Amino acid sequence: MPIHKIYSKRKKMESGEFPDVFQYDQIPRGLRNQIVNSMESLYGFGSPKTYEWVESTLANEYGFRSLGEISGVLGYEGKEKVDSFVISIASTDQILDVVELAYGPMFKLAQRINSHIYSPASLQESIREINYRFQEHGVGYRLESGLIIRIDSQLVHSEVTQPTLKFLSDPIYVGANEEFLKALEHYHKRRYKECMVESLKAFESCMKVICNKRGWSYAAGANASQLISVILKEELIPSFLQTHFTSLKSTLESGVPTLRNKMGGHGQGSEQAVVPDYLAAHILHLTASNILLLARADEEL
Repeated sequence: MPIHKIYSKRKKMESGEFPDVFQYDQIPRGLRNQIVNSMESLYGFGSPKTYEWVESTLANEYGFRSLGEISGVLGYEGKEKVDSFVISIASTDQILDVVELAYGPMFKLAQRINSHIYSPASLQESIREINYRFQEHGVGYRLESGLIIRIDSQLVHSEVTQPTLKFLSDPIYVGANEEFLKALEHYHKRRYKECMVESLKAFESCMKVICNKRGWSYAAGANASQLISVILKEELIPSFLQTHFTSLKSTLESGVPTLRNKMGGHGQGSEQAVVPDYLAAHILHLTASNILLLARADEEL
C-alpha cells in the first residue's frame, strides 16, 4: 500500500517522538497489521496459492501440519491462516520468517512472470514500504536482496552495507555476493563465528575477482594477506595514497582476517571461543567498508 505521511505522523516526527534507536525483540501490533496489509496489497487476492505456499512451508518447518494448529484458525484458506498467525501469534523471529518467505522468492518469480501482481516495480514498491514500516516503528531489520538482515546503525547501513550489496550484485561477483549474504544471515541468526568466517571469504573473493579481471597473478590458495600485497603492488590503490596512508596494508591485514582467525576461523581447543555480537557487527561493517574501498578504487582504474 502507498505510504502517506499523514499529519499526526508528521507532528510526531517534528517533535522527535519517532524512535531513533532500534530494538529487535518486539514487533508492535501496528507493524504486524501493516505487514499483513502490505502483503495483501501486493498479491493478496490475486494469488491465493502464494499464501497457501507460505502457510504450508512455514507449518512444515515448524513441525506442524498447518499454521492453524498454532493460531487456532482451522478450516480457513492460507491467507486467513497467515494473517492470523502474523497478527496474533507469531514471535519476532517467526514474523521475520513470514516476511522473508513471502518476499524473497518473489524476486525470481518477478523476473519470469510478466504480470501486474508480480512485476518488479510493484514488488520493489512493496519492499520499500515494508522497510519504511520497520524503520518507522524503530525495529532494526530490513529486507535486502530477498533476505531479512539486522541493522545496528541506519547511517552505516545506508552508506556502507547497501552500496556493498549493490556493488556485489554484478554477476562477476556472484561468489562474493553469496558469501556476504551468508555472513549477514549468520549475523541475524546469531551465528557469530560463521558470520566472521563468511565475511573473510567475501573479502578474499572480491580481491580475487579484481585480480582475475585485471590479469594480476596470485598464488593458488592465496590468503587475504597475500592478496592484499598483490593489489597494493599493482597499485589498485595509487602509490601516493599508499605512502600517505602508511597503515593501509596493516589496517586491511589486521582487520577482518586477524579478527576472524583469532575468534572464528580455527580450532577452539579445550575452551569454547565466544564471539560477542558487537564484534561480529564490527566485522560485517569492516568487510563492507573494505569491499567498497576496493570496488571504488577498481572503478577509478
